[in-house]
Amino acid sequence: MLDTFLEICVEAEEAESYSDFLLSHDDVLSPIIEKYRSKAKRARYIDFNQGVDGRKINDDTMSQLARLAIRPLRIAFDDIKLKETYVKAVRLAYKYGVKEMSNYILFNFTDKPEDLYERLRINIELNRELQIHIFSFPMRYAPISETDRSYVGKHWKVKYLRAISAILHVTKGVVAGGVDFFYRAFGKDLEEYKEILAMPRDLIIFRNHYEENGITQAWRSAYQKLNEEEKEELMDIVSMPLVDFSENKLNKFKDILPYYRIRHRLEGTERAEKQLILEEFMDY
Repeated sequence: MLDTFLEICVEAEEAESYSDFLLSHDDVLSPIIEKYRSKAKRARYIDFNQGVDGRKINDDTMSQLARLAIRPLRIAFDDIKLKETYVKAVRLAYKYGVKEMSNYILFNFTDKPEDLYERLRINIELNRELQIHIFSFPMRYAPISETDRSYVGKHWKVKYLRAISAILHVTKGVVAGGVDFFYRAFGKDLEEYKEILAMPRDLIIFRNHYEENGITQAWRSAYQKLNEEEKEELMDIVSMPLVDFSENKLNKFKDILPYYRIRHRLEGTERAEKQLILEEFMDY
């Protein structure tokens, strides 16, 4: 049997397509592999560590991929325009028994902040509907031609990027499948999401702490008094370093700017408090 196996493998080297040749001899190879493979229980799996192209996933490709011990299957979802393609790919993977998936989600490129929320939300709802596990890793775009990460996409603001960073600081960079946690961290809808993007950094990270002592509600009251044009101007101001706040801006937004200077202290016993707050936030 081993001679037959070796003979087929050698012939495959000269075939036009190595993989197609082996697949065409599957009825011969499978019994040999099954006989000689180790039967000991092992946690063996394959991770490509890169996203497969959802546009190339169909019944033929997915049926073959599902034969591998893939964990997780990574499917790229970098553009909201590929929503239907991505969802179809996830459903096909589920159809063939793949229940653990992951993806990197690019943001700060040509996308809008709303696009990031929608792509993450789609994964959360697929998790809930199909009872699978999709872990998302939002990845901030930065041109390889630049030596730092100061690049800001044309639809983004520095403040928005800092807000996303603050949320991911708590989640350790991962957006898992928990429905309640996602809507707590990113907002129950786009309106709340945009409000969280506008929220001072420490009010995001230490959410429970500042909600319980009333500071978050005080900030929200001041923020909601602003019209859309003023909110836009405020985001431009708080995107600058504190030292760049000009006096006329301070006067115009004197009721709300102090909240953006809040820094949660970590002195003494407050280090333990910080850990408790992070744990409470992660529980959602």
